[in-house]
Amino acid sequence: MPVVLDQGGAKCFVRLEGEVNITLAVELKTVLLQALASGKELLVDLERATEVDVTALQLITALDRAARRSGIRVALAGRVPAEILTDVVDGGFGEFPISTEPGVKGG
Repeated sequence: MPVVLDQGGAKCFVRLEGEVNITLAVELKTVLLQALASGKELLVDLERATEVDVTALQLITALDRAARRSGIRVALAGRVPAEILTDVVDGGFGEFPISTEPGVKGG
């Protein structure tokens, strides 16, 4: 399953696996809205993602903005693959739209 939501515990994890592209946009948006509705700190894990297209990056950016307005922290969890960092730059974002957990590195 490419988009996984884990709401157990004090934090809410959104894990993206494999190719996350426009074909998963509706599913990703639904999961991100559920995560936001939890009211918990949100962690986005891209460690198992092989591709994150511009649509997914836009949804993640929108999640970050909505969470900030609601006072909810959003951060990356786990290692961010080099391919994903390339997708971010190629998508025109310059840098990843959300912050990283302390100790999380790209590539």
